Amino acid sequence: MRKTLYIATMLLMVLSCSKQPAQPEPPAAEATGASMQVMVLFGPGQLGDNGYADSVMSGLYSLKREGTLPDADSLDVRFISADTYAETNNQLASWLKNSSNPFYGKPYKRRLVVITEPYMLDWFDELYAQLGDTDEVLVLKVNEDDVRIAAEDYVLGERIHGLNISAAASARAFCRYMKAEKPDEHTLPFFRLYSEQIVTYRDSLYEVFSRELGGEDAIYLTPLSTDASEGIFSTTYETTALESAFQWANMMQNAFNSALNSFAVVDLGAANAGWDYFLLDAPEKTFTSLLMDARQMSLASRFFITRDFGKALCGWCVRWARGEQMPLMEEHGAWDGYCTDNIPKNQ
Repeated sequence: MRKTLYIATMLLMVLSCSKQPAQPEPPAAEATGASMQVMVLFGPGQLGDNGYADSVMSGLYSLKREGTLPDADSLDVRFISADTYAETNNQLASWLKNSSNPFYGKPYKRRLVVITEPYMLDWFDELYAQLGDTDEVLVLKVNEDDVRIAAEDYVLGERIHGLNISAAASARAFCRYMKAEKPDEHTLPFFRLYSEQIVTYRDSLYEVFSRELGGEDAIYLTPLSTDASEGIFSTTYETTALESAFQWANMMQNAFNSALNSFAVVDLGAANAGWDYFLLDAPEKTFTSLLMDARQMSLASRFFITRDFGKALCGWCVRWARGEQMPLMEEHGAWDGYCTDNIPKNQ
């Protein structure tokens, strides 16, 4: 009897439990997407230079691989690289106007636009008013004075920053190499992408060359383009730019054959490739080239300077995303490993 009563009690307990209403499942967390965004602005045709712009792009890929950053909200990484100046401007205006995550519709808490060339600041003349209170600007290849002037001109206060890498140590090393190889030669042809009237360069090359070689008269500066708004960075002009670089290299060979010049410095962005095309089939006895923001090329013999803007940009953005107070200006160089070269140092 006692055993029967126990079984009956257990059955009642099981039936009682089975009649309890099912507990509702907790609602799934609402997907909100990234709360911060980094937008990098490239000029038409700027990518594919196997140098500076491609280094910046590699930094973006590194930043995307960071995923959800430790101690920071998630980060959305994008870039603008259109075929023409007009389309670039349209995409920039659209980005400034639309401050929400395009997939989730939630406004970004913070946004950062990265300006890869200082002259691009002029593109914002009619657009700065559209920057939100939590939008910030990072300009590459500038110095502190440039940033302070831009902050005042566009009323950006502490929301604009600068990031640069000095090539002064490499320039000094090249001058020492020149003096050791050709003690009586004190002139240096210098081929730039833009004239100094269009772009003020902040890489320290011209200043070091002038000081080490005896003054500005020793530098023969030749620009490839005088139109910074589009000019060399247009798809219709790309072939012409490569041809010009190739022809200039050929003229340098003629000058070398005439014992006029033995060295040349080349800073032509994507058009550096035209110079390399010449070097691939250059005569056995040829002049010495130093290419700025270039990389090792096994088939062409030349010196190069490499500035790791990709690493610098990625590191800067990671700290920005973590909410650190970013400085007005940050500068790197050979002293911290961000600028390297293959120039002999035993001169």
